Amino acid sequence: WQVLSLIAARRSKVTVYQKTFSDAHRFLLEMAPEGEFEFGYRMPKPEPTTTAIGLTLMLYLGHSPYELPMEKSLSKLAKRGPLPNNIYHNYYGTLALHHSRHPGWNEWNKKLRDSLVKTQSTTGHQAGSWHFKDHFGDVGGRLYTTAMAAMILEVYYRYMPLYEEIEDFPL
Repeated sequence: WQVLSLIAARRSKVTVYQKTFSDAHRFLLEMAPEGEFEFGYRMPKPEPTTTAIGLTLMLYLGHSPYELPMEKSLSKLAKRGPLPNNIYHNYYGTLALHHSRHPGWNEWNKKLRDSLVKTQSTTGHQAGSWHFKDHFGDVGGRLYTTAMAAMILEVYYRYMPLYEEIEDFPL
């Protein structure tokens, strides 16, 4: 979230020192086995969720989706597909696959979109919301889960300024 906040700040003409991005990039690479773009959290022990986050950040920090390690990891993410009870993973996977224009995007999106529509509450005061019984959903609750689901569903509409089309991903 911090790197995405810094990107949004820079796009809003807030001065953000280049060293901040370089340091974030260096830290991110330290969380992956050498030569791979599969990421851990506090050590280079790859996990699906931290890999989805890492791939998204690599795009925003200037890496091309066509670099071999990126292509390989994006394809692995697409093949694994959305995780049924991990909205956090699915959000970052959605960003990574959509923004990289990965060939697996359409299948990922259809599966996730259909799942979200099917699992949205339709009755009572909870109508229109989501809640998944998982680590992140239980910590963040219904409000968090609903916000994440809405952000997933709007990625390709690019309503949020962070998702605006840019010509390249400058570091």
